[in-house]
Amino acid sequence: MHRVYELIFERYRTIKSGGNVDKSIEHIINQAILEVADEMRAKDSAGEFFEFLYPKMKDYFTRVIGPIMDEADQVYPEYTFSFYVEDIDKQAFIDRFETFFKDTGEEISFKNEPVWVNGQADLVVKRKDGSIKVYDFKSDAMNGKPLAEFEADLNKKYAGQLELYKYAVGKAFGVDDVQTELIHLYR
Repeated sequence: MHRVYELIFERYRTIKSGGNVDKSIEHIINQAILEVADEMRAKDSAGEFFEFLYPKMKDYFTRVIGPIMDEADQVYPEYTFSFYVEDIDKQAFIDRFETFFKDTGEEISFKNEPVWVNGQADLVVKRKDGSIKVYDFKSDAMNGKPLAEFEADLNKKYAGQLELYKYAVGKAFGVDDVQTELIHLYR
């Protein structure tokens, strides 16, 4: 699913100008399935995945992706970032992201070591008004939860990750105000 989002955002303007949105989305989903075919579990069905995803992505193209792209001046899919945290800023950085570091499940120690941060945001959009927004694609299942509860849980679960994206993308673009948003299949 993540790859489908990525391809649709990368090809949005071509898809929209090409006239056959449905066929383009069909091709993108099939491409994504073929790219991960070796990684699919034996019980996974490419056909079932396609049948599940196709109507959702057709709807998303107009309802979710279109408005994002209409506001976009520049789009940076799979935006990779890397930066060094200066010693003078290290403690403030650690304090700000302590919860996120704990949520990763890895033991992290920065006491006497330089702090390098590397990551990749799913989509960074520089909007026509000059603002920056980071979108993160999620494929978590709702598991029967009401939409409001599901979205609240997602926002809580990924709050640290989104905060790190705000910090990193803000540094890269030289802005203080970076907005973030989760994109999932159920909105």
